[in-house]
Amino acid sequence: VDFDSVTVKCNTANSYVKKVSGQFKHCVFEGRTTDYGVFLTSATCNPAFTCCQFQNMAPISGSYMTTVFSATGCNPSFGTGNPVEPNTFSDTSGYLLTIQGTGLLPVINKRGNNFYQHDASGRFMEWRECPINPTLFSIQGQYWEPTPSIALFTPSMASYWRYSPYRVSLAGPCEAGGLLTDPGPVAGRDRTLDEDSLAMDTLDYAIQLEVEEDFAAAQAIYLHLVRTTEDWQVRWQAATRLVTTEVHLENGGQWLENLIDSLIAVEDSSYDGPVLGHRLLANYHLNHAEYQPAIDICLDVLESGLLFHDSIAVAMELVGIQMAAGVQEGEGGGLDENRWARIPDGLRIKSFTHGMEVEKKLLHLLGSGGHQIPEPREIVPTAFQLYQNHPNPFNPTTEIRFDLPEALRVELKVFNTLGQLVATLADETRPAGAYRILWDSKNTAGIPMASGVYVYQLKAGNFTDAKKMVLIR
Repeated sequence: VDFDSVTVKCNTANSYVKKVSGQFKHCVFEGRTTDYGVFLTSATCNPAFTCCQFQNMAPISGSYMTTVFSATGCNPSFGTGNPVEPNTFSDTSGYLLTIQGTGLLPVINKRGNNFYQHDASGRFMEWRECPINPTLFSIQGQYWEPTPSIALFTPSMASYWRYSPYRVSLAGPCEAGGLLTDPGPVAGRDRTLDEDSLAMDTLDYAIQLEVEEDFAAAQAIYLHLVRTTEDWQVRWQAATRLVTTEVHLENGGQWLENLIDSLIAVEDSSYDGPVLGHRLLANYHLNHAEYQPAIDICLDVLESGLLFHDSIAVAMELVGIQMAAGVQEGEGGGLDENRWARIPDGLRIKSFTHGMEVEKKLLHLLGSGGHQIPEPREIVPTAFQLYQNHPNPFNPTTEIRFDLPEALRVELKVFNTLGQLVATLADETRPAGAYRILWDSKNTAGIPMASGVYVYQLKAGNFTDAKKMVLIR
């Protein structure tokens, strides 16, 4: 896909970008919507936005009060180019950009984009389902208005974000004279010239080749990175882009499927890698119109026990595969009865229109959670439950999970061994659901706590439970 100088105006949703690679350049996305602005989704969605404007789109209420929502493993790049070709985000919204996921993430660092937040109570970026011990998500080299503070990012914890108030561009997307300050090299994460830094630079170069439609050269570099780099993000970014570039070439086949299988086998004891790997395999088969194995992979993963946001992502892949199978003519366009019976009732698609309706419901489920309390793993738990925190021992952040079978006022508090209150993590009425809350080992005054044993206590109606956790600095 190569969109150039396109203006998009819609109502319910401005733009829904799914399974798209290629370049959006000099595009204008505008017009206030009722559901969400630009929504990017699927495991093999990695478009490059250059010289684009995202303005005045976010809903004024609801779950998607964000200008651009990058979800379910989509990993776009904003400002790809040499020299840097910035985009502009300008809105009165809750957030200008929401990132959902713990795996692959958008490429923004040192890309020189312009972010204008016109809502005094709004924020620049939100990171949902952020990992417990994250690698800093680097968003340096941008132009920010107003000048940012850590409070303008969610979660508002310095351990999650690396930003700097550089004045990169004031003239607008790709206009002459826009670069006021050299944004620096396009190597992220404040790395020195070591092997990891070289891998990131190489990935950036391959993405640029893909944008320029030199797919053969880009594929060769992606394959080299998959086989050689130790950097998790770079390796899986490259694997994802191998799946998308393969459709443009004539050298596809069993080798790519075997490669992804080998990556899954290497990460057999982890969670994120195998889930992403199986989603890539499903999309690989979908690209080849092999609908039966693609559906089998999705169903196997759904039945393996996923976090809620991953189950929604895989469910959306499953719906998309059915929609593709149903609109194809000739042999291979349908599904056999055994597979059809295995698909959960709520995810069986009767028509293309029905598929769009189901996808919309899944999207609303995905956007229903908050930043520190991501979506429930099950829609309605059947019993109260307080789980052991993870990791434990921890430093500096840990996750506390609990289940609510009904809507109740919830109190989740942390005490020291003397029974003194250290921090209140929740004190409000919440709907039924399965939740997780992050504690950054700071007290209510924002002061880091010392190493030691702490007790976290959950009260909800007549239910009370408490567990111990250990902080080791």
